[in-house]
Amino acid sequence: MKNPIGDIRSLAASGTQLVGSVPVAYNRTIFITIRGTFNGSATGNLRVNALYSPDGDHWDTEACDYFDMTVSAGNTCQHTEAIAVPEHGNVAIQIQNMDAAYAATSIFVWMSYQSWPSWKPEERNKPEEIW
Repeated sequence: MKNPIGDIRSLAASGTQLVGSVPVAYNRTIFITIRGTFNGSATGNLRVNALYSPDGDHWDTEACDYFDMTVSAGNTCQHTEAIAVPEHGNVAIQIQNMDAAYAATSIFVWMSYQSWPSWKPEERNKPEEIW
């Protein structure tokens, strides 16, 4: 996958870090992929938090959605999940290391989107849309 929205070399034990944000207008689903390496003695998951903002400047302090990538001590893992998004605003992705003792490393995050079809009459006959 090309061009991750986030690249964290090392995320400290119990640490959090924002990795990027995107506007969500016309998107009905965002797919988030995370890849990271767990310490050989790790016992805590990596959590992916989706934070909402109506304007891109003021972010919620609680996630509107989240998922965990299950720990696999000493291994590099990758996990993708879809999250539902609001009809407007912005979503930022925050990575949280749930392990209280060990850092996670080489963390990359990618996003892809599923958009609503266009309802503009001039765009209804595009060949890539199925009606």
